[in-house]
Amino acid sequence: MQRILVTLFALALLSVPAVPQEAVKEVEPNDLYSTPQVVVSNGDVAGTVGFEEDADWFRFEVKEPTWVRVRISGAGDVDFSLTLHDLEGTALHHADGQPAGKPEEIVRRVRRGATLLMVRGRTASPGSAYTLSIREVDLLQYKPSIEQIKAAIRKGLAWLATKQAETGAWPSEVSVHGVTGLSLMAFLGEGLPEYEPIVAKAAAFFTKGFVPPGANAEDPRSEASSAGCLVEPFSRHLLYEQAIAVLALSERYHATKDAKLGEMVKEGVALLVRSQNTRSKSEKLEGPIDEKDENHGGWRYLPASLDSDLSASGWCLIALVAASKAGIEVPDAVKKDYMPFCRRCFDEDRGMYGYRAGGGNITNTTNAVGVLTTLLCMGGECPVVRTGLRNIRKNLPVWNEEGEPGLYPFYYWYYGSRAMYVAGGDWWKEWEAVMCPLLLDHQNADGSWTAAQEEEEVGTAYSTAMAILILQLMSGNPPAYLEGLKIDDLSYPCPVLVDDIEALLKVAAGDDRTKEQLIREIRAMIGRYRGE
Repeated sequence: MQRILVTLFALALLSVPAVPQEAVKEVEPNDLYSTPQVVVSNGDVAGTVGFEEDADWFRFEVKEPTWVRVRISGAGDVDFSLTLHDLEGTALHHADGQPAGKPEEIVRRVRRGATLLMVRGRTASPGSAYTLSIREVDLLQYKPSIEQIKAAIRKGLAWLATKQAETGAWPSEVSVHGVTGLSLMAFLGEGLPEYEPIVAKAAAFFTKGFVPPGANAEDPRSEASSAGCLVEPFSRHLLYEQAIAVLALSERYHATKDAKLGEMVKEGVALLVRSQNTRSKSEKLEGPIDEKDENHGGWRYLPASLDSDLSASGWCLIALVAASKAGIEVPDAVKKDYMPFCRRCFDEDRGMYGYRAGGGNITNTTNAVGVLTTLLCMGGECPVVRTGLRNIRKNLPVWNEEGEPGLYPFYYWYYGSRAMYVAGGDWWKEWEAVMCPLLLDHQNADGSWTAAQEEEEVGTAYSTAMAILILQLMSGNPPAYLEGLKIDDLSYPCPVLVDDIEALLKVAAGDDRTKEQLIREIRAMIGRYRGE
């Protein structure tokens, strides 16, 4: 039985890409999705941007579900975009993150059969030529070597080192403490002695701003909101920055076991715990919160906030997981209270986690936050987490874009990378194979990465630190709180799928189904499992 199963699996997944064809010329009219030019899935198209804003439609087919790499390049004054559509014209994947003169690229998995592709060019010089490349690809062939990844990390850290201020902080117009915490973690992730002066300076920045217990003892409400705070002066998004600071210092404490640092992290944790919107929240922080309240179990911007959102809650939960891993006591009730809130943020119709309980404002980022924190709390036991993972898989990274309707690409990539890393198996392999070369291809000559969309105001130190923290997963340096957490039984094929196939074979043994019919049924089963 096992030998038959393995053989059928190999046959079912076998796919040999066609030999690339010579370039064909674009043929008009192809300006509507209803009149696309038919091209091959392994070939090039030589096209022309005929107007100041020109849209050309193409149609290609693949014999089996497979990965395709679509790339367009052309004259320096043309701003290109690429969009994959289904046969009804509904947009599936989009790439428009590069400025004029730069190539656009999509790496995506497409279903068996036909897919539509729209190429759009914007130019002040109509008549400009372009080259469109469509290739079926073995995704894993694009993953850079460990040496290349480490070199990019070192170059990024060298740039970050030049931007650290004398205070120990890194610059940001909107979140100095948050960006400093992320940058600190980037240096901690390498664990090298030469970075110790930079690390010590950053840790001292938080130490200087630390509010010890009793500093506001005469005002119980102020004391409850500020004791243990690592963010001074206070910000309107205090718990975001507090959580990132606790996360970074927990990583530092995990490595050094410095007693003074441990006490500071302990108090920082206590502030996060008492700020959680639960039945245990004190009156000094506007509690308690009824268990039936949709905000119960989460966090928001400030300790006394009574509402909750998944974005702030995600940072707080991860910080507490990291602190626990470092040896700081965190109540078990934190996860138990958080999980119902996180589950309430899951939208059954979309199969994704949203920003608030009850749905609404669903983005790739909020989905990745929900998936990662669920995996950290429950492993693979949550019934909806696989659906969230499939949606991450359907929205692999495209440069400078989170994907509709989001505007925070690095934020998405950070959480998406950690979620897929914990899921392990093919979830991680596929994400890594797209994410890693994307970051290496777009690293600036000086070692930095440029922020885009809404993240521009946070600054280049932010995007550079985030890129390094992502690449460290791929270089074999995960943060301490993720070590040993890969849940490879979430990959495919998985035990559930194997059981289903074995059941199919047992039934088929008593009828006259052919080997070809069995292969088709197994392929369909695999496709359903993958969400195709």
